[in-house]
Amino acid sequence: MIIRSLASLCALLCLFTAARAQPPVDASQLLELHRRAMKPVYELFASSPVRVDYLKGNPADDNRISFHWQGGKFRQEYHWLGFTEVFGFDGSDNWYGSDLDMPYSLDRGNGLDITEELACNFAYLSPGAEGELSVPESVPLGLGEKYAVLKFAPPGMSEALLLLDKENYRLAGLLQGSDGRLEDTVLYSLTTFEQWQDFGPGWYPAVLRTKTLSLEGEQIRERVMETQSVAMAEPLPAEMFSRQSSPPVAQPALPTVPYEMPFSFLTDTVVLPCTGPDGKAMRLEFDTGASVGLLRRDVVRRLGLKPVGKEFVSGHGGSASVSYVRVEGVRLPGGVELPAWPAAVLQNGKEGTGLEESLAGNSVAGLLGNFVLSHFVVQLDYRRRRVLMWPPASFDPARDLSPGYIAIPCKRASMPYVDVTVDGKLKGGAFFNTGAQQFFTLEAWAVEQAGLDYELERIGTGVTVKGFTVFGIIEPGEVRINGLTIEKPLTHLELLAPGEVPDPHSIASFGNEFFQRYKVTFDLYHEMYYIEKI
Repeated sequence: MIIRSLASLCALLCLFTAARAQPPVDASQLLELHRRAMKPVYELFASSPVRVDYLKGNPADDNRISFHWQGGKFRQEYHWLGFTEVFGFDGSDNWYGSDLDMPYSLDRGNGLDITEELACNFAYLSPGAEGELSVPESVPLGLGEKYAVLKFAPPGMSEALLLLDKENYRLAGLLQGSDGRLEDTVLYSLTTFEQWQDFGPGWYPAVLRTKTLSLEGEQIRERVMETQSVAMAEPLPAEMFSRQSSPPVAQPALPTVPYEMPFSFLTDTVVLPCTGPDGKAMRLEFDTGASVGLLRRDVVRRLGLKPVGKEFVSGHGGSASVSYVRVEGVRLPGGVELPAWPAAVLQNGKEGTGLEESLAGNSVAGLLGNFVLSHFVVQLDYRRRRVLMWPPASFDPARDLSPGYIAIPCKRASMPYVDVTVDGKLKGGAFFNTGAQQFFTLEAWAVEQAGLDYELERIGTGVTVKGFTVFGIIEPGEVRINGLTIEKPLTHLELLAPGEVPDPHSIASFGNEFFQRYKVTFDLYHEMYYIEKI
């Protein structure tokens, strides 16, 4: 999602150099100087389709991004490892879809990201924006010494600081926080626009650099995109900006309906028997809390796969650097071949050694992520140790589930989630996570933000992407998800990993102890979960 926001913002940045001026004395003067620099860009993107092509990272990795802006709508395609992800704005709603995941609307209910709003309608340049812009009393990280700064804080949106070049007043950077208000943030996101060039239709930054920074200014991660071209484009049909234009998600044939597959338990986590692309048996943990899979480094070498790229990922309070491989030819029992899927590979070094050693010690090749849920309706039956799968069009809950099941609407952000309420005060999103042992997990930041105070019952341990970690264990009074109420569940408190941003759509998760008591059916095609008490 970050890449979409960056590329969306890029549509604003074809700025021409304005004449030198004396430093303005108030927000209205500063805005007027900035508006003069933006005017040619506003007119360009408002009247004509524009296409911008970017390269992310090493050219050999083939991570390419194309962005098409047309009459207030945009479509971005991100190509990596042979996969295609699409982000779009149809003039009203943002949406996402790819050949790995079904298309869905992006949840904007928690306040709009400023980059979306900038790309959608240039809100801060509109005539009525003066009341939403101000000169901030203070600027974090000493950025006020380098830039002229405007604070943009419209109702219902995240605040942002617009960093303007003091020489010409064009947009040189953007500072956002991990929360709606900058003063409440725990991390900063700083995007700078560098090496301006004339690409033909107008001036454009050749380099876009986004850094995640601590409150003290320490760099936690960095992402760089290079502009390859800026060009006037042929108009796209209106349907190209709709969810229906997403790449099709593969639906492999199943030998039976429903298809049943046995699984084994490994420390209360699901392990699936598979056949690798080399024809040899391999075991994979099925992790519904992972958006991509993972393979051990030695397995990657054995299969002759070449890791590409470099990314910083977080999970269960730990973080690590990873590369990625494209995995093809993995088969489930009965000859069901899974579509190609991306797998993370931990970088060499001490990071992730705890996880790798744990997997290797149990003869597990890696993790199979939740992309499987996009291809089938999937039911996990822990009592019978069976995974059941249906083609989406063949699934009927009234026929295929036991009477008395609970239907819970599924929502989508970066992960599928359900609405959860803890002790009547803490509300947010929770996901179902077969990659965790504990019954229920809460994010410590969310508990603190809700003003809840629990007595620590004991301390527990677990494994993150970086290694072993420690959890505090508490006992909330009540957890509610739709028609299901759970009283006094033992709950692990999880801390944010370095570089991880608080997400109100992911304040909690239900792990394998939950699945021991409830049978869960994932039906993302119809945006539903079904819960049956075992």
